[in-house]
Amino acid sequence: ETFEFEELGEWKGYVRYFYPGIYYFIENDIPNKQTKLYLLKEGKLKLLKIFKEYDSIYGRNSFTVFKSGVVIRKGSKVKVYAFPDFRELKFK
Repeated sequence: ETFEFEELGEWKGYVRYFYPGIYYFIENDIPNKQTKLYLLKEGKLKLLKIFKEYDSIYGRNSFTVFKSGVVIRKGSKVKVYAFPDFRELKFK
């Protein structure tokens, strides 16, 4: 099955898919050192959150979207945000 999202245009990023039919578009805004997370639905983009603390250039950083939330690793620090409200989960 092929999907077409007109709103993506020339944007730079990647798409994550989760069953059943949940699509996220992740845009790395390198000049502004931030990552934008969008929900793709019915060919349209909906901005969910801008992660300003994430810089994709630095080698030990990672930004991973899961079905239940987002995990951001910046060096040795890890932050976890739960869907749908992006509440940060605290670990002891």
